[in-house]
Amino acid sequence: MNYLVLITALCFSSLAFAQDDLRLAVEESVATRLGADTQVNVSKVAARGKLPATYTLELRSDPKTQQKLKLLVRDSKGSGVAWVDAEVEVLVPVVVLTRDAERGNTLETSVEVRPIREAPRDRINPDDLQDAVAARNLRSGAVLSTRDVKRENLVERTQPITLRARRGGVTVTQRAIALQHGSRGDIVRVRTAANQTVEAIVVAHATCEVP
Repeated sequence: MNYLVLITALCFSSLAFAQDDLRLAVEESVATRLGADTQVNVSKVAARGKLPATYTLELRSDPKTQQKLKLLVRDSKGSGVAWVDAEVEVLVPVVVLTRDAERGNTLETSVEVRPIREAPRDRINPDDLQDAVAARNLRSGAVLSTRDVKRENLVERTQPITLRARRGGVTVTQRAIALQHGSRGDIVRVRTAANQTVEAIVVAHATCEVP
């Protein structure tokens, strides 16, 4: 009797491990399709057919539009040998405004990232918030899209700026006048104190650097 209990327990344990591995494989397949920042929760998963010791999963449903997914199981030779049915919940990180913002207000300190089920296709990436300002008046709680933000100009046309040049570990600075407006990383024309026109990269507020 004790042997029967032990064997039964081992079988259930083995099945549980196999189920956990399959669930993890489904999560990885969906996350690979949608992006590493996507949170995937698998509520149900079941295999139709015997799973080989080593396998890969191939999505045959679109996780962007469907919660019930079908995945083809391929063995180490690439042959389709079974199917997996899964029910998933996909949560996508979005940037949400935490207080009202008027057009031109900086946004980096007025937002938080939240996972939601249905995100707009043109959602803004949290990494793109540096130097971002509101492109229009926005209300608290809004999910930010690329239409809601624009890059702040760190240099304005005719603005006095600091122009830097790095040579052999030495940094030389001088005053100059911007001839174009630009955001961080933009290349703009500037006029030096010697009345020469050069191109420089916008690196900070009122600061450019000669490449």
